[in-house]
Amino acid sequence: NLLAAGVVAAAGAAIASSVLPKFLADSSVPLPPTHALGAGANRLQVPPIMPTIIPKDFLPPTAINRVRVPFGTISGLPGTGNLMALTVDDGNSTEVVKEYVAFAEKTGMRLTFFVTANRPSWTDNAAAMAPLIESGQIQVANHTWSHPSLVDIDDASVIGELQKTDAFLVNTYGVRGSPYFRPPYGKHDARVDALAASIGYTTPVLWYGSLSDSGEITPELLTSFADKWILPEHIVIGHANFPAVTHCFDHIKELILTRKIQPVTLDDVYTRA
Repeated sequence: NLLAAGVVAAAGAAIASSVLPKFLADSSVPLPPTHALGAGANRLQVPPIMPTIIPKDFLPPTAINRVRVPFGTISGLPGTGNLMALTVDDGNSTEVVKEYVAFAEKTGMRLTFFVTANRPSWTDNAAAMAPLIESGQIQVANHTWSHPSLVDIDDASVIGELQKTDAFLVNTYGVRGSPYFRPPYGKHDARVDALAASIGYTTPVLWYGSLSDSGEITPELLTSFADKWILPEHIVIGHANFPAVTHCFDHIKELILTRKIQPVTLDDVYTRA
């Protein structure tokens, strides 16, 4: 019996070694090294994506009839369904960006970040964001390099603001932000739109409802804005600048669940083809 048991154990080990990756079949073998996602001169090294068994509050959307992304301004989502896009601007706080990413990891919440690329938060949190960007749960788009009013700067500066952030997105996350850009303060005009479109940024994204937290407000006030604006077919704008929003994540989650809203990114709704 001992001999038979030894033979079975040896056979099992041989099967494991032949079927499973070596680092799973043999616990003495170290995990494989980190790998880079996509191309880019300054690509961050991130660990391999491992499957999760944590149940999510929000699942990826299914059966969306995606439409071609418009050439021109959008401020809400098309149709009459239950979709809602929570978009997050600026990134003045590394900690708030970190908490947004943790909220997405924990719940399955889908977010579109409009990146102001000279803020350190987007580099500080890039490794944590990378797997969620690769999976499509988080989308990144262009909110300029340093957040000027685009209507108040010259042509070369408008293009430079967008191009510098575009290069940052490619080099850091391996994706383009185009065609979506959010003009700081919502200010744009025909000149700005034409300049942006000349480099592939054809769709200014405004909003239909705001958490009104670009400046510092109380969690109670932010909650009241969430109650007012988190509704179907809305593009809602928030900001990763001050900690009030991090105290409202549970309320936002329950609000979305209670109202039977499906969170989406812009790319969940629009096709660029």
